[in-house]
Amino acid sequence: MKRLLLVLFVLSSFNSKGVTHQIGVWDGYYQFVPFNIAIQLGDTIQWKPYFGVLPLMPHTITSNSIPAGAIPFDQAWQMPADTFFQYVPRVAGLYQYVCTPHITFGMIGEFAVTNGFTAQTYVPDDNFENELIKQGYDADLDDSVTTANINTVTNLDVNSLNISDLTGIEDFTALTRLDCEQNKLTTLDLSQNTALNYLDIDANALTSLDVSSNTALTFLECADNQLTTLDLSLNVALTEFYCENNQLTGLDFRNGQNTLVVDFSTTGNPDLTCINVDDAAYSTANWTDIDAQTSFNEDCSSVVGIKQYTSSKSLIKTLNIMGRETTFKPNTLLINVYDDGSVEKAFTKGLLNN
Repeated sequence: MKRLLLVLFVLSSFNSKGVTHQIGVWDGYYQFVPFNIAIQLGDTIQWKPYFGVLPLMPHTITSNSIPAGAIPFDQAWQMPADTFFQYVPRVAGLYQYVCTPHITFGMIGEFAVTNGFTAQTYVPDDNFENELIKQGYDADLDDSVTTANINTVTNLDVNSLNISDLTGIEDFTALTRLDCEQNKLTTLDLSQNTALNYLDIDANALTSLDVSSNTALTFLECADNQLTTLDLSLNVALTEFYCENNQLTGLDFRNGQNTLVVDFSTTGNPDLTCINVDDAAYSTANWTDIDAQTSFNEDCSSVVGIKQYTSSKSLIKTLNIMGRETTFKPNTLLINVYDDGSVEKAFTKGLLNN
């Protein structure tokens, strides 16, 4: 019977955040049951009345010898000791404790703590995690995957799976190729995937993309998204680039290695008028897969400035020298007011500039 009771108290409650181990305080026999156990960092020790029987005399749960850096404990137990005492060790090692009033009766205990924690990666998207299970990197649909199962993966194909969140991809630190086209991604953080050299994210719903960390990248397919700007100035190894059918208004391709590019396409971006490149003449001659309104320049900001200065404007009214609205009169100084806020002084036979 005593052995059966001991087994009951050895049983622990498991959960994804750690294990809770129960130890009974046995009043009649001056014992902690079980006397010694082994746990892992992150687990919890919980003392409670042995088999539900409240103690009739005072006891303590007092740390005696614990690892350096561990937090000591000293919990008094007496009637009505019907509450639990819990302790979560933060340092690995051997913890020994006693009941101070009953040391001479042998009321002592110990627990050994080992650092056996298994790192987990958070994967909140069920469609993404289901695919990882299918590919053998995970076992249970529980929003997490063992990091050691994925941090050596080099190729990952998760196409056409209705994935809206690729959180967890950051722990695929050895990844060199990622195919995730035809999903529902709106954002994508690849800042930790520095070995990546092939990325296909075609046909998602991305509004922004940062690949400034991924410098080994040679292939980038980002067509059929909603990207508005893209900076590829740090992607010095890029040789193939396809970004058709987006909403680009700005593209910086000044990576100092434009002559390495063998394929380039930005058609279907009606608001993209200028692309920053290393050499405008070279790009114009070699990269022809662009829209009619798009051109190449070493500094698109200067082109934008010229276009704004020479933009068309409409006359909205004409004033005489007294500031009254009037109509055209020969040999008279007039003031023309335009819809962009500018004004001009003019004679009928000439133009006076301010």
